[in-house]
Amino acid sequence: MRTILLSFQSEWYEKLVAGKMKFEYRMVLPKEETIVYFYVSKPIMAITGVAHFGARELLEDWLESYGKKNTETKKRIQNYMADCKYAARIYSYQETNAIKLQQLRKDIKGFAPPRMYYFIDETEDLLKQMLLSGLHFLNAEI
Repeated sequence: MRTILLSFQSEWYEKLVAGKMKFEYRMVLPKEETIVYFYVSKPIMAITGVAHFGARELLEDWLESYGKKNTETKKRIQNYMADCKYAARIYSYQETNAIKLQQLRKDIKGFAPPRMYYFIDETEDLLKQMLLSGLHFLNAEI
């Protein structure tokens, strides 16, 4: 299982926190199941939670499997395919305290939020240590 830091817009993050998102749709996602740390962009600008994503699924496969059932399902999948290639099931989400961008930049020289995502397993040990010891869960696991 890989671990990533995923950049997320605040509007989508609010839907995730509210339990309204069951899948994450992107042009690029890791192949395997993934532990996801969320960096939420403006106005929050902080790492704020952790999730467990399933392995990516190709939306073309969904169209083949589920698009035959009815035209509404087919149209919905095609709408996602206009901007995305893959989907990953969100198995769980856990809100944490925030690690603000200013703190990340202070503690980790050269830190930059990901444009999309990057693998934490391939980053400096300090970032991994910060995420593992600096984040505290705020509520019961979903």
